[in-house]
Amino acid sequence: MLLLRDRTNGGGWAAGKVWIDWNADGDWDDANEEIGEMSAAVGGQEVVYPFSVTVPAGTALGNKRMRIRTNDNSTAIDPHGADGRSGTAQDYLIAVVDVVPDIEITGYDAISDVLVRANDTAVDTVAEVQGLLPSTVTISGTSDTRSVTWTTDSTPAYDNSSAGTYVFTATLGAIPSGYKDDTAETVTANVVVTDSFGVEVLTAADSIVSTANLTGTAFSMSG
Repeated sequence: MLLLRDRTNGGGWAAGKVWIDWNADGDWDDANEEIGEMSAAVGGQEVVYPFSVTVPAGTALGNKRMRIRTNDNSTAIDPHGADGRSGTAQDYLIAVVDVVPDIEITGYDAISDVLVRANDTAVDTVAEVQGLLPSTVTISGTSDTRSVTWTTDSTPAYDNSSAGTYVFTATLGAIPSGYKDDTAETVTANVVVTDSFGVEVLTAADSIVSTANLTGTAFSMSG
């Protein structure tokens, strides 16, 4: 979108036109190079006129010259001044660049379960458990992250005296630059309260140790 402002002095009126030399051949005579015409401003009136600019398909990247001309008391406006009328002409350089489209977020990597021991006083409140949860989630298929804010409770309500799985929900923060919004607004994480952490029981065969490196009281093993 291009906005142009024109103001006249005295009792006359003026109109204007805009061109862009898309193919950079030094003129504004080719198809699609006239962008539009500005309504007439009458007797000291100021006119602000919007132009919708669409870059033609196949236009090479780089700087292009835009020309703006206004004519006094005439709508017969030529970009090169061939109309012979008084007015103004201004040239500007605009850049045609390749815009990389934002990447659509399709999901987030799962958050690993957080294990806590039942009745552990270090994690007996929601706030303490939240301190164990991550502050960001990773966008699937990338190493980029998005901030999260965890809600103040879980489903079911967190109780570290009762073994079970408690689902905490977080709202997603600002979308990182280069990405576009998806439909997801929240992510979840499981906090698992367990009565005891797993202990691996070794068999005698697993526990055979060479006596060559041992000193002191002799011992024997059977099994």
